[in-house]
Amino acid sequence: MTPKTKKPAKERKRRREKQKRPTRSLVWEALLGFATLIGIPAFVLTVLPRVAVPSPSTQIDSNNVLSVSFDISNSGLIPLNDVSARVAIGDVGEGNDPGMHSRRYPNGVPYFDVYFPLEPEEQQHHHLGLDERFTINPESQLSGYVRSADIEIVVSYEPWIVPIHREKRFRFVAIKDRQGSTYWRSWPADEPAPAH
Repeated sequence: MTPKTKKPAKERKRRREKQKRPTRSLVWEALLGFATLIGIPAFVLTVLPRVAVPSPSTQIDSNNVLSVSFDISNSGLIPLNDVSARVAIGDVGEGNDPGMHSRRYPNGVPYFDVYFPLEPEEQQHHHLGLDERFTINPESQLSGYVRSADIEIVVSYEPWIVPIHREKRFRFVAIKDRQGSTYWRSWPADEPAPAH
């Protein structure tokens, strides 16, 4: 009979660590797998679809600020389906008439609760690939001489990969410079517009 020899403490410690490793690695693998499953769709939905509406850079007719066109473009990496636009009115002043005004938040920002879908129907339901664009003209819905305006262009679209309708708002204010020329400027959604 051979006497039992005690195994060195280091060897026993190594065996215990080997037994613990599979459990730890399985937990880490599961956590990383779950994070990947959640992270990839979140990345696709937030980073890749990029619809843009830049401010028109040209001087506009001060008697009718809505006579200018706005370009809606896809600056993201994936195509966008069913891209449509509508104009939401915050304030519109026609000549000496105060015009239309929507309700206001306590900080003075309009609700933008009056919408005008753009017509004709050909201006709606576009498919935009990378760097493709289409043009809208708000004047097509509002007739008369509009001298001041605070509007939002609301763009709805479906990312190609995930067919969920999303909506993005772009606020613009017609501002007069020191020489009396009127320009459209992009404006933060939560700030009151300057006095016209």
